[in-house]
Amino acid sequence: MYGITPVKTTRCIDCDGEGTLETERACPDPIRGGELVGVVEECWYCDGTGEITDYYAEEDDLDG
Repeated sequence: MYGITPVKTTRCIDCDGEGTLETERACPDPIRGGELVGVVEECWYCDGTGEITDYYAEEDDLDG
């Protein structure tokens, strides 16, 4: 990324650094009404890496 440098990385607060989350999805069923099914997905907050990188713009970019 041009003009943006990574400053620090921290553990993801949503997946606790694992990179995956167990969530529930609705599975519709016209006869029984449907149910919630547990699925394991990639964490959307850290994109599956388990870490969040904080980026800050360089001072030249802040001037405009």
